[in-house]
Amino acid sequence: MHTLLLTLFLAGPTIQSEQPSFEPSVWGLELPVRDVGAAERAYAEGLGFRVLHSGGEVARLEKDGLVLVLVRSDAARAVDGTASVHLNLEARDVHVALERALAAGFDAPELEPRTIPIGRSVSVLDADGYATNLIDLDESGGRDEDGLTVFNLGLDLESGADWEFVERLGFRVLTRAYVPDALPTVRAGAAELVLHREAQRPRALDTKSAALLLGVERLEPAVAALASSGFADPTALPRASPCGRRASLKVPSALRLELVERSSAQLAFEKLCTLQGSWEGKSSAGWTARIELELIARGSVLFERSNFEAHPGETMLTLFHKDGAELVLTHYCVAGNQPRLVASEIGPESLRFTFRDATNLASRDQGHMDEALIRLEGPDAFSSQWSFFQNGQTSWMEEIHYRRIPEKTNRGDAEDEERRGEEETK
Repeated sequence: MHTLLLTLFLAGPTIQSEQPSFEPSVWGLELPVRDVGAAERAYAEGLGFRVLHSGGEVARLEKDGLVLVLVRSDAARAVDGTASVHLNLEARDVHVALERALAAGFDAPELEPRTIPIGRSVSVLDADGYATNLIDLDESGGRDEDGLTVFNLGLDLESGADWEFVERLGFRVLTRAYVPDALPTVRAGAAELVLHREAQRPRALDTKSAALLLGVERLEPAVAALASSGFADPTALPRASPCGRRASLKVPSALRLELVERSSAQLAFEKLCTLQGSWEGKSSAGWTARIELELIARGSVLFERSNFEAHPGETMLTLFHKDGAELVLTHYCVAGNQPRLVASEIGPESLRFTFRDATNLASRDQGHMDEALIRLEGPDAFSSQWSFFQNGQTSWMEEIHYRRIPEKTNRGDAEDEERRGEEETK
């Protein structure tokens, strides 16, 4: 069905962008919510999103390449009828999809699907009032079948603002021969955009609403490219976030639109974050290790607690985090100093960190950890090797190979205790 729709789109006239210096790429959708945990469960269970990062005040989910970021916020939500962004999902059977969404806690203002020019649609609302449209393109094509896929993102703008959005921001119109008051753009990134002229007024700036997230490899060049058209403020400083450095854009109808830097350092940090959990290691010299990796500080820091048999009774910490455009680690060492290393080489499955500076280190010639190599060997295995620098000499230490401890092993003692309690009660 997507192929047929694409053929229809291409049949219409196309308008070229006037912003060749900036290539927009749809990366995700951000929802400020009151309860991150509850929203995460609803979107995972009700709409089939896969959880990438969970816990605390931020969660990140994914579906068909589109990222959904949930952020805790107590701000007042934008009133209905103002500019907004909403998600459209294609359903194999809209009734089955609706039943699943309702069971997960979504609400539906109308239970019966309405007819639209391309099929049937029903809207569901989450606990914060954000709407998702479930669209059945072919009523006879997937009867009694579960399954949802990302169709597009709908942008509700004021009348006339859609052309300004396209011409100044750099999206290309796919066709005007689609449906009344809807303007589809050429797919760029994870999802297509469809611009609607349904907003009655712009969003009030002090209210929260869904935000369209555009991914860029480097933030500063993108901001500079958009500053000339008035969409970006070149003097505004980037904001740090777990998803990457960010900059807010000034777009029609006060729609929330954010640039998010998706650099190699950011992608490497996110790959490291998949290592959170418990690990057992064995060094090339034969001694063993036990480490715990945990995401802290709203997902902005990966915290590693390590206990090595080579240093009995001692605990060391290593913190991985972004520093502007760079990925760094800070190691709290038994040597009594805290070297800070920066990722100098980033490969598909490996990272090399090299010494940048340190605290509690009077001279670089004093003994300290100087380099680190991390090799990712799949979801349940990785290795690390560190070098020690002293008096102008570098010596590489043992390589440690880690294997993930299955989660059920961590829960085993608690489960056994619960079983014993049940037996005693009987």
